[in-house]
Amino acid sequence: MRTAVIEISSGKVVNCIELEPGANWTPPTGCFVLASADAGPGDTWNGILFVKPPAPPTPPTLAEQLGVLAQPMVDQIKTMLNARNPAQPVTALEEAALKQKVVHLASRGQLPAQ
Repeated sequence: MRTAVIEISSGKVVNCIELEPGANWTPPTGCFVLASADAGPGDTWNGILFVKPPAPPTPPTLAEQLGVLAQPMVDQIKTMLNARNPAQPVTALEEAALKQKVVHLASRGQLPAQ
């Protein structure tokens, strides 16, 4: 029988083991056992059911990371363009397109060192 070993103080599943019916086995101090086909280490027993831990956050994509790194260069270019033609400042759409180009160049290793 599949059994979850649960820490009494936190309700956290610390291990899952197979026990034969009637097996003479004692859980570690501070733990109790509960038969479960679907509990896994890291789950929590809330007194009624096992709760899975939240999924880890998704790491940022390369494009997102490059976008963050490219922003200072985009700001520099935008400042230069706005200084050349103050009557027509760079629009948000133009800035987004500029950022996309800078990110593309950065992803190919084609940006000059700053």
